[in-house]
Amino acid sequence: MTTQSLALAVSDPGAVVAELTAGLFVPTRLTFTLGEVVDLSLRLPHLSRPLDVPAVVVGRRLSRPGSALSAGVVVRAADRHHPVLEILLDVVDGTIVDLEARLQQRLRLPARVTFATAADARAELASMLEPHGATLSLDAPAVRGDRLALAVVVNGAVVLTVPALVRRLQLQEQTTSCVVVPLDDEARDLLVRFLRASDVVGRQA
Repeated sequence: MTTQSLALAVSDPGAVVAELTAGLFVPTRLTFTLGEVVDLSLRLPHLSRPLDVPAVVVGRRLSRPGSALSAGVVVRAADRHHPVLEILLDVVDGTIVDLEARLQQRLRLPARVTFATAADARAELASMLEPHGATLSLDAPAVRGDRLALAVVVNGAVVLTVPALVRRLQLQEQTTSCVVVPLDDEARDLLVRFLRASDVVGRQA
């Protein structure tokens, strides 16, 4: 089931973080159910993209004839230690000079690559260790330079999540794939250990 999104323009990051731990009212006419998890899309001034935080609907305010109060929902952060909330606290403290750079460093876009068998997964992922990288079809849109939390799915189960960097996009048979490499040395070591356990790495280790 697709998670619904709820947008909110943010002028005071500190207040948003504080209210999200207890209950933040977001005006909306969309219908949500109590207990539903939504993607709260926070839009900050001078930031090129919104920041998404998983939140749980804990209350609702319905529109009433003659009332000056807006309809909406009350949401609470699903994870109080979510990286986005920690970054917003750093913004409040004034410890961030370049917010865009910090986002690229801390936040990794979730993406999945799916294989029918473990053998197929190992063969394709081994190419990530090569200088040219691996060409993979992801379940989410990505662009050059994106940092990913790449989940490897085999037969419906996640067998590995590795930080990855999108090096470029590549058109193959009228579909666009991503050429990806490990994000850093730690991610490379994680991938090497996974492949070694499967007797795949060989000379690439």
